[in-house]
Amino acid sequence: MKLMVGLLACTLLVAADDKAKGKKDEKSVLGSWEVTSVVRGGKEAKDMKGDTFTFDKDGKLSIKSKNRVEASTYKLDASKDPAEMDLRPSGPGAPPDLVVKAIYSVKGDEMKLCFVANEKAERPKEFESKTDSMVILATLKRSKS
Repeated sequence: MKLMVGLLACTLLVAADDKAKGKKDEKSVLGSWEVTSVVRGGKEAKDMKGDTFTFDKDGKLSIKSKNRVEASTYKLDASKDPAEMDLRPSGPGAPPDLVVKAIYSVKGDEMKLCFVANEKAERPKEFESKTDSMVILATLKRSKS
């Protein structure tokens, strides 16, 4: 019985720590971020450079590019290593079941976001876009506004 109580207490402590880490991580991504560099398939890409990602605390994400604004939602899982982010486009014409599986890292005013633009692909496991892969590695800088 004491063993069960001990295991339950440990489980609750770990769950509380993961929840606290998730809240802290959510705070770390909030706000506007400008894309400063993009690597797609191992090569520099300029099409997303300058785009702005704005993360709101209610799980909403707005992606503003040169010629359009896309609405999405996001969900974080900071208990994973690397931390995971699920992005769901939610604007007009967005496929209802599409989930873009990403990993992310925030250090100071820099965010790395690594994902595959194919819903059937697995989530990246590292922050790298290898030659001829479909992986996109974006580096973003927190906007000062």
